[in-house]
Amino acid sequence: MINKRHGSPYDRGQADAYYNRRDYHPHYYEGDSFKTYKYETDEMSEDQLSDYLAGWHDQMKLGIHKEYA
Repeated sequence: MINKRHGSPYDRGQADAYYNRRDYHPHYYEGDSFKTYKYETDEMSEDQLSDYLAGWHDQMKLGIHKEYA
């Protein structure tokens, strides 16, 4: 089961897709705040990378993105 808490790999993948960050960069946060440790791609397990990509692809399928003025 994918962990979808705020700051998780899945959540960060969704956020990157929502904000149209086309050059996605797998990462996640230790806690639910951006004040906690940020794990970079090279520190992530295969499962965490898979969760990030699942979040990215799920958001892209929804087709809902931030609209900038």
